[in-house]
Amino acid sequence: METGLRPLAEFFNEKDNFLLLSHENPDCDALGSMLALGRGLASRGKSVTMFNSDGVPALYEFLPGSERVTDRMGPVDAYEAAVLLDCHELDRAGEKALAAISIPAMAVLDHHEVQGTVRGDILVIDPTISAVGEIVYRLLGEMNIPVDPQMAANLFAAISTDTGSFNYGNTTAESLETAGQLVRLGASPIHIYQELEMNMPPERLNLLSRALSSMEYHHQGRVGTMIVSQEMMSASGVTAEETEGLVNYPRSVRGVELAFLLTENADGACHVSLRSRGRMDAAFLAGSFGGGGHHNAAGFTKKGSVEEIKKLVLDAAIQLLPMDGLGEGVYEA
Repeated sequence: METGLRPLAEFFNEKDNFLLLSHENPDCDALGSMLALGRGLASRGKSVTMFNSDGVPALYEFLPGSERVTDRMGPVDAYEAAVLLDCHELDRAGEKALAAISIPAMAVLDHHEVQGTVRGDILVIDPTISAVGEIVYRLLGEMNIPVDPQMAANLFAAISTDTGSFNYGNTTAESLETAGQLVRLGASPIHIYQELEMNMPPERLNLLSRALSSMEYHHQGRVGTMIVSQEMMSASGVTAEETEGLVNYPRSVRGVELAFLLTENADGACHVSLRSRGRMDAAFLAGSFGGGGHHNAAGFTKKGSVEEIKKLVLDAAIQLLPMDGLGEGVYEA
């Protein structure tokens, strides 16, 4: 679905007032890509508002320029164009973001698998790319906008987090080459790593100790589950943003091909984070519940109790687990 960077560059050159948006509960790719693109456009004299309905999680406040991200969109008639980053459906950006549908033009920059039709005037959607940060980096080059150290740091953080510090299967030669170029342009890998991985509040460890006690293994140890309840978060003194990355604990267990974390929301819904290895398609599984993502990392939110949704996911997962000893694309019933 990639239309090419030249039409996208022309889209940005022709307009002056932009609203940049991304999905709720933003991750580092969503925010880092937005901040780098926003700074690049501003350097060309463009007016840019960077919006996220949930603001910036504390974990990502170190990103240069993060204080410019707002949870107030303002009058939509002030914008010539909207730019949706790291998702391709406007409703993923939250209820407040739906007002952006009346903005005259929209561009979409994403790297998630697409199911159905995508609305937008310019679509750059490439699931083979590791992070939207890569797309933004190439776009800035297409527009001849110099990448300064702040932009480089944001883009490096975007790419490194979405590749699991370059450990996930979506790490490519291109993502590593781009990361190297960003270091030359001023990104500091050690600073970014320390901010992301060596800056954990004690409350998060408290939550982790409680969540680890909920770990279970199913389907002959091929599926690992973990639960974070409202009670656990309240007792630990944390919010849902501190659950980021906890799903990797059951995923790291030997023999586990699919891991999922069930986080209980205050509104009676449950968020499910899915992580898989090899042929197990987490995005397909999430899509069957109205969510989406990547082959090995996906998620969805569904109304219901944790135990109800856990059973639904386990029942669906057994249909998708690859059969041992058989070829690609062969699944057990």
